Amino acid sequence: MLKFPSDKIRKTAQRVRNNAKLIPNIDYKSVMKYALETSRSAQMTIDAGELNLTNYHSLDTKQLKVLIYGNVNLNLLDGSAVWATSVARMLSVGENIQTDLLLKTHVHNDRLLKPLYELDNVQIIDPFAEKHREQLGTARWYKRKDISPGYAPTVIQHCFNEKDYDFCIVRGYPVIKALLKHPHLMKKMWVYLTDFPHSMEEFSVQEFEDLQSVLLHCNRFLCQTEEMREFLIELFPFAKDKVYVLNPMIPMNEELKPTFKISNQPSLVYAGKFADLWMSQELLELFPTIRQRLPKITFNIAGDKFNDSKVNENFKEDVTQLLEITPGVKWIGGVSREESQKLILESDIGISYRSHELDDSLELSTKVLEYAILGKPVIFNKSDMHTRLFGDDYPLYANSDEEVVANILLAVENPEIYEMAAKRMFEVAKRFTFESMYVQLSDKLWNEKKIPLFYMTPREVREQIRFYKSRLAVLSQEYLFLINRLGNDESKIEMDEAIMNAAHKVDNSESYEDLDMYMKDVIFLSEEVSRLTKALREKHMTDGTGGLHE
Repeated sequence: MLKFPSDKIRKTAQRVRNNAKLIPNIDYKSVMKYALETSRSAQMTIDAGELNLTNYHSLDTKQLKVLIYGNVNLNLLDGSAVWATSVARMLSVGENIQTDLLLKTHVHNDRLLKPLYELDNVQIIDPFAEKHREQLGTARWYKRKDISPGYAPTVIQHCFNEKDYDFCIVRGYPVIKALLKHPHLMKKMWVYLTDFPHSMEEFSVQEFEDLQSVLLHCNRFLCQTEEMREFLIELFPFAKDKVYVLNPMIPMNEELKPTFKISNQPSLVYAGKFADLWMSQELLELFPTIRQRLPKITFNIAGDKFNDSKVNENFKEDVTQLLEITPGVKWIGGVSREESQKLILESDIGISYRSHELDDSLELSTKVLEYAILGKPVIFNKSDMHTRLFGDDYPLYANSDEEVVANILLAVENPEIYEMAAKRMFEVAKRFTFESMYVQLSDKLWNEKKIPLFYMTPREVREQIRFYKSRLAVLSQEYLFLINRLGNDESKIEMDEAIMNAAHKVDNSESYEDLDMYMKDVIFLSEEVSRLTKALREKHMTDGTGGLHE
């Protein structure tokens, strides 16, 4: 690796420091440190000590501050409540990320929050606490201990006033629609949504316009799967760069070791909410049929949230009765995630059978992953997304009651099929742990610490453009020098044209777009200089002409 003489390091560091003064709120010491480190490593060569231009706007970062808010009740055990705490746990993987979870309702059962109490960089914000009474205590929602969607922007703004967050991750369409009436807040929102139509044919005009408005005005849009992202980009191409994937996330407990073996007294397990599309009542009514074939099998169930039914006004009462009186069913009600894991570990086969209406869904069930990470095979619907993740040859897909019964028998009576399915599920689930998800999102999260261009005054924009133009001129000369040394006439012609095009750009532009264009030009040319310098060094090493400097 090339080394620069000490005067080169000093000059580079000084130049970077001077140029950094053009940007507000910059941390000069970090600039100097970065410049010295990059100079010594000489990764960019020639002028390699130059601070990587893409990082100019991020050197003021010491800590990323993130607020999380969901239109969810953390007293109840369901996917949306687990999601909120999972995002907080995922962000806690980053040492320099401070995460605050804002509660929607007063929490009287903190089973889902307990794991967060142990995390130094996660804080729970209770808007009903005494310290918030003066500013929030007169509202009706405050008195009933439940923030309504229409008042959520007020509470979120209050939190931003208390602590200047970099952004807020928010879930819940009613809240997001309320936030659209507050553009200054909406541009700070990382929106997470799953409850929208998953095919173009299902969209009403209003639904399409609502989703388009969200994508236009939010900072970032988080969706659950790659399939969902592709679908959104196909509908709204303008949003391509702001739609990210935030998969369901699960903890990886090293102490809970899966065996991939079925027990002598097999049991099924379900943990989650009870709802029409989740086939809750149908599965309980089907269980006696399963028991006729497997008399010793039991069904372990955890959960205490009942969604309203569109077809049965007595849904909660009917399902509760089935949970309580069906032979072989062991219902333990709502429990913490850790207790749910223990129940899954003690069981044999996970159940995630859904209505055929969800066969084309672009969502991935968190519960499927929770069963899988503990080494349990799962009975679940065959869909395009599931086959992409778990393979077309996974043996326990079920899209009908008959297939549910048949595949439970198949897994119980064939240990080799059980083990194959369990290991397949486990290997896939390892890609969805908190740590894995943080690695996937880390760069995108920290990009929010870049100082947005719209914070810069027109004068600052012009100064930055002049700086980049001067850098472009220097780099162009270095590029031509290297091309001449390498004897590459074709590249020289291409670069001559590029330099000519750059020279025609407006000198006194106040356009952020022009500034962005210059930045990209300089970064591109810096990379080209680095590439050509490496090529020249390799050429000298092979032909014996010596080093770069003769």
